[in-house]
Parts: sequence; C-alpha cells; structure tokens
Amino acid sequence: MTSLSYLPIEVDNIKKQPFKFAIDLQNKTLIFEVSYNEQGSFFSFNLFDKEENPILYSRRVVYGVDMLENIVDDRVPEIRIIPVDKTGNAESIGITLDNFMSSVKPYIVGGS
Repeated sequence: MTSLSYLPIEVDNIKKQPFKFAIDLQNKTLIFEVSYNEQGSFFSFNLFDKEENPILYSRRVVYGVDMLENIVDDRVPEIRIIPVDKTGNAESIGITLDNFMSSVKPYIVGGS
C-alpha cells in the first residue's frame, strides 16, 4: 500500500536558523536540515543518517522535483519526496517563503 504524507518542516524562524528534524521512513531514520537562502530566495537541505553521518549537502528544494532523486545510498529508503501544491496554484511560481509549508508541501510518496 502506498502512503502519502509530507515532511514536517517548520518555516517560522527558518530565515535565522536551519530547521533540523529526524523522521522514520520505511524503518530508516533520516535527519533533514532545511535552510532558506534569502539572497537566492530558495530552500535547500542537508541529509544525514541516524548517527548524523552526512548523506548529502545543500540540495535545492525544487517544485515538482523529487528531493531524493538520484541518491544511491542504502541508508535512504526507496521513496520519493516531491514538493507540490495540491491545488496547482503554485505551479507557475514554484516554492516561495510565503507558500512553502502552507500550500506547497514536500509530499512523501511510497513506503509503508
């Protein structure tokens, strides 16, 4: 069975400091550290395993693109995380500081 939920990112204070959280996905714990680049007006994230060993650094969060695309690492489950606006209203503008986690959410697709 396919589940559909989203990453629990809090953006309230993200301009001042990255938001870091751990999440269990398919019996694997991943740690995300999400930041906002004010100069470039985009979000990016670092990804770590449960021991905080790095998996990847500074991947940009792009509307409609799988955040885990092309990561070949046994520590990462076979799922997709795709930031989209279910209403379709953000398709033309993409992810902004104002719409991220209000209408645009990084949905987790796959897993159990």
